[in-house]
Formats: sequence, C-alpha cells, structure tokens
Amino acid sequence: MTTRSFQATSQGALVMHVASPIGRVKALVDPRLRHAQVTVETGEDSGRFADAVAATEFTEERIDYGNRVRVTVPEVRPVTHRNAGSTYNFGGSSYNFGADVTFASGGNFGSVSGIQTTADGDVFIGGQKVVQGGRVVADRGTVVSGPAATITVTVRLPRGCDLLLSTTSAELEAVGDLSAVGVSSVSGSIELGGMVDRLRVETVSADVVAESISRSVSFSSASGSIEVLSYSGDDFEATSMSGSVRATVTPAASNSLRARSMTGDVVTSGARHLDLKTSSVSGRVRNH
Repeated sequence: MTTRSFQATSQGALVMHVASPIGRVKALVDPRLRHAQVTVETGEDSGRFADAVAATEFTEERIDYGNRVRVTVPEVRPVTHRNAGSTYNFGGSSYNFGADVTFASGGNFGSVSGIQTTADGDVFIGGQKVVQGGRVVADRGTVVSGPAATITVTVRLPRGCDLLLSTTSAELEAVGDLSAVGVSSVSGSIELGGMVDRLRVETVSADVVAESISRSVSFSSASGSIEVLSYSGDDFEATSMSGSVRATVTPAASNSLRARSMTGDVVTSGARHLDLKTSSVSGRVRNH
C-alpha cells in the first residue's frame, strides 16, 4: 500500500478542491475537527498507481471568501505491454504478434494492466495462466480477473466547508453537512448524505443522489440522472438529455423549479406550491 497524508494549516471552514482523474473520493464531515485532513492511498506498493499517489500535490491559499485547499492527484501514466514475438492459438485460430506489436492501456482501463507475457509464449492475466506454450490452457468460460488497482482520496472536513471535485471518472461519496458541493466530471456516481446548501454538477453521465438540499440545485448532464430526496431551497434547475430528474419538495421550498429531459422521466412530489416548469419530449412527467 502507498499512502500520503496532509493537514491544512488554517482552522475551520474552507474550500476543499480535489482534482483526481480516477478512483474514489470520500468526504467525511466531523464537527469536532479543527483542521481539514486528506489521505491519498492505493493498494499498490509500487508501479504507476503508487507513483501517482506519491506525486500528489497539496496546496493552500487565501481567497476572497476564506481559505482554499487544493489536492491534485496526477494522471496515472499509461502502461505498455510489448510482445516478444510469439504465436497464440485461440479457438482454433492462430495469431502471431511480432516484436513491434504493442498493447497499451491508460489509467482508466485497469483490467488490461494485469496482462503479462513471457518469451516461452505463456500469457498470465490477473496472475492466472491463460496461455501456455502458445495454447489456451484456461477452461472454457473461465473468468479471469485480478483486483483492479485504484486510488482513494479521503477528506475529513470541519463543519461549514465547500467541497469541489474535478474528475474524469472518480466516484464521490460525502457524509455530513456541507455548505456547497460542486462537481465537474465525465462519469462516476455522486452520493451525498447529509444536508448540502448549494449543489452544482456538470457531467456527461454521472448519476446523483442527494439526501437533502436546503438552498439551490444546478444540474446539467447528457445522460446522467439526479434524485433529490428532500429539497427546501429557492432555486432548482436540472437538465438532462436522456437521464431522469426526481425531486421530493418540502413546504419550505419557494420560487420556481425547472426540470427538463429529452427522453428521461421528470417526477416531482410535493411541489404544487412552486412555479413548476417541467418537461420531457418522450419521458413521463409527473407532479404529485
């Protein structure tokens, strides 16, 4: 395992900005905590994931409205597998790979990085021998996999913090009350337990589940969906091309609620006292 730990020098609430291209981000709010703490880890002792953890940067700066901490995990470098010039037989067909053939995978495709070849024509995947002497030795239907390497960023925050995440595919799980959450991503699930004052998400396909939003929601996605289990704010806008929008509204909510989808469902509950502007071209629209 490779681990790095950091602690903010400033006390109390701050803006925590995590930039991690892959893996998982866990945010835990502890009202008793005085200084924000960050742990970045991978199960690998060495190699490209361990190198990314070791190269993680931690910076602090003073901004107009308080203090900001930025945690930057670099991209996991690609891995290249170069074949030594063996011939393999798969399903009765013969495949020859010369010395110039290269197999490459980036950090987002961990299932490929477990392949090893030998000069004798053996192939190991996830530590299991699949090909021996150029012939398949694994039983038909064998599922070959090893534990996928990943990077986990754990953030422990005092009360009243903002949490920002910039990522390609990292998942986000937050537990506890936060002043604001902002996410920019391509994919990766987002789960928010506790109360969040302001939520802003721009994503291609991430799905969002938020326990409670007290002030505002801004959600924009191509295929992702959002579900807010308790909304009591005054500014709700959600747009998705093919994802669904679901919100349960409390009597404390006010002003308008705008939710649109091209093919996904738009469902609200308890929102009849709001100025509702909900629509879907081919999905269901329900206002209970």
